[in-house]
Amino acid sequence: MRRIAGICLGLTMLAAGIVGCGGSNANSPAAAPNATRSSATSTPMSDQATAMSQLVKLALTSAEASSAGSLPVVQTLQTNGDLVGSGSESTLDLCNKTFPSDSLRLARHQVVYIDKQQHGRVDESNELVRYQPGGAAQAYREIQSAARNCPAMTQNKVSTSKVVVQPRDPRLAAEQLTVTYSMTTNGRTVYSAAVYQYVGDLFSGVYVFRGAPREALNSARALAAVAATKLQHATT
Repeated sequence: MRRIAGICLGLTMLAAGIVGCGGSNANSPAAAPNATRSSATSTPMSDQATAMSQLVKLALTSAEASSAGSLPVVQTLQTNGDLVGSGSESTLDLCNKTFPSDSLRLARHQVVYIDKQQHGRVDESNELVRYQPGGAAQAYREIQSAARNCPAMTQNKVSTSKVVVQPRDPRLAAEQLTVTYSMTTNGRTVYSAAVYQYVGDLFSGVYVFRGAPREALNSARALAAVAATKLQHATT
């Protein structure tokens, strides 16, 4: 099973704050990410630069994340957070499925939020993607299909619960998906919520880890509501 919404970030919490496991969204139960080849390699650099500039502006700021997530945090770029193309980190990596839409990414920008109170622990991430025309619609179909059948499993000594698809949230974009799950290793459990939103050719993913399931879901939805507003403004 691939990382559903951030095995890497979740394990930093379980490991008491070790930051810096390699890139991807924060999407999670284990296995290596897709090494897809993006046709963005043939896209003019000016288009990629414009798309990247837009994504940087769409990322939740430190202040926005601190307020919505109820934790004092500082934003920083995720390792390999600006890479797409061959050898880059995958965006969709739910349940060991294959996501061809990753090859349609034009630009990607992922940030993580460092918890000021927990010695640099990472409990949240926001990933932005600009797809080539039609890519976001394809990605949305793929992630919905994957989420319908994502059973519990254990891999690399990490036990991940069955993924649960949550009800729609009226504050979020029309094309939305929220999933929750838990991860346990060495007798310690963390709970995660991942929110996927698509508006036009844009994607915003919010990935949250907390010590209690309701706290994870509520924080993820609050962060995603802010992200939804920014997405809508970017496309009007």
